[in-house]
Amino acid sequence: MTGKGRMALGLMRLEKTSVDQLVTLLHQSYDLGIREIDIADVYMNGQSEQKLGEAFAKEPGLRDRFFLQTKAGIVRDSAGNNSHYDFSRAHILEAVDGSLKRLNTDHVDSLLLHRPDIFADANEVGEALNELHRQGKVAHFGVSNFPIQMIEYLSKGLGELKFETGQYQIGLGHANLFADVVNTNNLNPGHESLAPNLFFYFKEKNMDLEAWSPLQVEFFKGNVLTDPGYSKTQAKLRELAEKYHSTPSGIATSFITTPWNGIRVVTGSVNIDHIKEALEGTAIRLSKADWYSLYAASGNLLP
Repeated sequence: MTGKGRMALGLMRLEKTSVDQLVTLLHQSYDLGIREIDIADVYMNGQSEQKLGEAFAKEPGLRDRFFLQTKAGIVRDSAGNNSHYDFSRAHILEAVDGSLKRLNTDHVDSLLLHRPDIFADANEVGEALNELHRQGKVAHFGVSNFPIQMIEYLSKGLGELKFETGQYQIGLGHANLFADVVNTNNLNPGHESLAPNLFFYFKEKNMDLEAWSPLQVEFFKGNVLTDPGYSKTQAKLRELAEKYHSTPSGIATSFITTPWNGIRVVTGSVNIDHIKEALEGTAIRLSKADWYSLYAASGNLLP
């Protein structure tokens, strides 16, 4: 989808951000050129959406300045832990209505199905998404963390609709999506397989590919900029930051966006300086030699 830029503002963690601070952050992000907000019904157990909705209510017109994307499909227990995944028609419709209420809006621009539900039925999911589209509650649809076969299967029930976005963890600390291409037919010690052919599937389908937790090591095990296990990566980032007149954060971001202009980074920071550094990185195109050197410095095999 055009007009969304190379970076989305991810609002997963707003525990220490007040509504007034969030309003300021939205203005600052917009001024930098960021046009997409990414959130989910389960972030802070609904409190992230609630706080964003309060920010929208505080300043009418602010919501319409952004492409607003949320997610549904994860069910949590009373303790706030993931209980199960649910793509039933009833749950999808109820989840979206809950998000709209918390977000203080009558529609979202995009809905991602969040984590694969092994019980998903293509016809039932398609019925729910088409109903949301007809009602004007959701304009576009996508998936998060799905295998190719499930995308293809669920697409059969969509009718005239289609999945336009896929969101996956991508970065120097979780380079599986790239490794599945580079290390075909070779065991890569750096990262296990994510989903063979996923990267070129998205290129072939011309679907937006969004990278969540771009600086995280694996599943929230650390940060590539500070984790001791990534000292070689950090040294290479400093070297390339000097070469490209950037910062380590900017170069780590450019590693993600360089291979294809269809990749968008979802920043998880609410620090405007960190956001600015990463956003500047999306404008940098690393040379092939520099990209591969950074890939190898992060523990990946170049056979």
